[in-house]
Amino acid sequence: VFNDSYGHILGDLLLINIVKLIKKKLSSADMIFRFGGEEFVIIFNGLNKNETFIKADEIRQYIAEYDFNKDLKHETSISITVSGGIAAYPEDGRNYEELLELADGYLYKAKRFGKNKIIMS
Repeated sequence: VFNDSYGHILGDLLLINIVKLIKKKLSSADMIFRFGGEEFVIIFNGLNKNETFIKADEIRQYIAEYDFNKDLKHETSISITVSGGIAAYPEDGRNYEELLELADGYLYKAKRFGKNKIIMS
């Protein structure tokens, strides 16, 4: 939707800025990977499921409140929200395929139920 409204160049700049913002909130042990067009996987090392939820929700809120206009230098106000799904090892799955499938399902559930939220089991 963003690319349709603002174009692919601004969309790419937005993704770069979002990743920079997320990295500010990650520890050196955490990892972020691009999983799809605008989807990312974050691995929070050393956090339990509830701590992961709190951290992911802090990132969600940080992005929702961030003023992207100054970074993207666009004349129109740009408001961005993110949604997420959480799956934890080992309680939700024993391998990355199981964990990604579950987290992806929760992500789509978050999108269906109004976006700008984090969902877990």
